Amino acid sequence: MSRIPVEARSFKVLVVAFLLTIFIFASFFAEASTKATKAKIKPIKYSLQDGTELQGWVSIPDRSGKCKLPGILLIHGGASLSGNDERFGPKHMLEIKAVQRHLGADYAIFSVEYKSEYFGDSNEFSSIIAAYNRFIAEPYVDPSRIALVGVSHGGFLALLGALDPDNGIDAKAVVDISGVVDLAMHVRFYEKRIKEEPKLSNYDKYAVSGVKRRLGWPPDRDARTRENFRKRSALSFIKNLDIPLLVIHGKSDKFVPFAHAEALVEEAKRYGKKVELVAVPGRLRGNHFLIASRGAVWKRVAEFLDKNL
Repeated sequence: MSRIPVEARSFKVLVVAFLLTIFIFASFFAEASTKATKAKIKPIKYSLQDGTELQGWVSIPDRSGKCKLPGILLIHGGASLSGNDERFGPKHMLEIKAVQRHLGADYAIFSVEYKSEYFGDSNEFSSIIAAYNRFIAEPYVDPSRIALVGVSHGGFLALLGALDPDNGIDAKAVVDISGVVDLAMHVRFYEKRIKEEPKLSNYDKYAVSGVKRRLGWPPDRDARTRENFRKRSALSFIKNLDIPLLVIHGKSDKFVPFAHAEALVEEAKRYGKKVELVAVPGRLRGNHFLIASRGAVWKRVAEFLDKNL
């Protein structure tokens, strides 16, 4: 029986390996090209009742002309900084690569701005409602399939936007990423933290003394303060939950403690409501800035929305 020379066999193995590699890469890029539909990003303006004009940014897949798309109202965090630092603004949210990779091909995404002079400013809620009404009027958006997705301060607004019936937002799903659940809890945390870390004192006027001055303090001081803080806590409205809710939160979050997510889940259990909680381990960048450091976060969001929108 004739034998194939060692050199010939080695060459044959190399050829097979080379062809297999080409096939794998070709398959990968073929899949990537079908998923990564190029999206158009453009500004959209909307106004509040007091005449304030705001500008958000919308990402629209090229296939939007063929059918109405499910929509995402995307709400950024860092409200006290967004006017001065675009890294905390609405356009930047759409420029996060993982957002486009996991959501840009399948959803119209409206990344919105909101007016805010202090944490929990009533204008924040007015802004989200105005953005929602503007978005669902777009011809490429299916108004019956809208999700609210918020990050940090935006998570606070996404939860209240979806859960408080007075807001009139007909959401089909809501996602809270590293979000504040209860404003009073947030104020107490930063009241203590600012004393320990004076470098954070610039946040005081926005999230501690500013809140106390506008809304009253302590939260149970009188009927007015009780109502102010009740309206600014998702814990007050979790009993209304009748849509899927995903909460993603860092277990060692130094900016919005994991206790917020735990409190929401516990309160939901009291009313027999189901909340999907993803607890993210690790200490990367304080475990708060998950949207920038963890592509897996947006993959999980995409899986959740694909199932529920």
